[in-house]
Formats: sequence, C-alpha cells, structure tokens
Amino acid sequence: MMEAMMTEILFSELTDDGKVRNLVGHERGEDARGKWMLDHLDCDEEAIDVVIPNELLTLSSSFFQGMFAQSVKKLGKDGFLTHYRFQASAIVMQQVAEGIRDSLMKRSALG
Repeated sequence: MMEAMMTEILFSELTDDGKVRNLVGHERGEDARGKWMLDHLDCDEEAIDVVIPNELLTLSSSFFQGMFAQSVKKLGKDGFLTHYRFQASAIVMQQVAEGIRDSLMKRSALG
C-alpha cells in the first residue's frame, strides 16, 4: 500500500545549510512562492509542513508577504495556520505572526 506523501516546504533549501541566517526582501519571497508553487499548494487538501531551521534568525515581513500574503488573504489567518503548519523557533514564529498581521492590513494607495 502506498502511503500519501506529506508535502513539506523546507527552508533549509533557502538557507544554504545554515549559512544564510536572514531571509529578507519581497522579491525573494515571491521567488520562494514560485519555487514551491504555493498558488497550487493553497488548494491542496493536505496540510503543508513549513520547516524552518533554527539557524534562521530573521524572516522579514517583506519576505513573508512576498511568499505568503496571497495565501493568508485567500485562506484567512486561522485557515492559513491550519493549512501551513510552521515548525520554527519562537522568535521566527513571532515574525510569522507579524507577517500574517501585515498581510491582512489594509493599506492606502499612498502607503
């Protein structure tokens, strides 16, 4: 019997085995969104494990929004956190929470 494959997003693929400690920049986040085809994963019935290595110190709000803002808006905060199950340090989880909050903020045309 075949066991279903658990889908994982492994941030270690972005951190060069711990050499990169900070992920910043909206465009870099958008690149990561494309790398893992999140538009497709948003519709997946299975939950997605997002594994962030402890060596990562900073997941900037701009990076988070580039990667996940569309997903947060589509799924809502609770749906997003149920669908994308983050495994990360307490500090990075705080940054994830900030990224979710920023993704849901209404911004005026003037910024």
